[in-house]
Amino acid sequence: MASRWAASCSSRCSRASSGASMDVSAQGDAREDTAPAPFLPRQRSSALARWRPAFVESQPRRDPMPAGMRPTILAVILSLAGPAAADAIYRWTDASGQVHFGSRPPPGQGELLRPDTSSGSSAPKAARDGESPLQRQKKLLESFERDRAYRREKARERERQARQERRYCRQLQKQLDFLNHPGPIFFERGGERHYLDDAERARQRRQVEEAMA
Repeated sequence: MASRWAASCSSRCSRASSGASMDVSAQGDAREDTAPAPFLPRQRSSALARWRPAFVESQPRRDPMPAGMRPTILAVILSLAGPAAADAIYRWTDASGQVHFGSRPPPGQGELLRPDTSSGSSAPKAARDGESPLQRQKKLLESFERDRAYRREKARERERQARQERRYCRQLQKQLDFLNHPGPIFFERGGERHYLDDAERARQRRQVEEAMA
């Protein structure tokens, strides 16, 4: 019985020693496996270099100008452009040949009239005198109206002259027809008839033709 107990103890000790040696060898292998690897620098890939976080792309762009300032700036621009638009004067001719001046010409018509800047002055004289844009526009329209009235008067004068010339030409034509009459021609003076001879008739005919030329 004592021999069996000794043999059992001996076998347990041998198993324990072998297990311990196996644990030590396993731990040694584990320490060898978990040893830190030497640091080797790696090249950064181009795809990684171009990578950006998704939340950066999804953020909305901030407007440098507050939304409340936009109507104010637009109003300032329109107020500055108002006097320039009010000073714009156009000239156009209608279907009857009448010349018109104004700031609203018909679509597709109208010639923009520009001020004369050949004097070399940087500011208009009206601006130097302190006149408002409406006053300048009123004076400009009055000047155009005077010019239009002058042109109308000249046109009426030309029409009167044309009527007189037409009436004079008709009288000359009647006189020429009278001189070309084949029969004898006479005129009365002092209650007596005076006949024209061929030479006098030819002389008067020549005068009439020269007047009609």
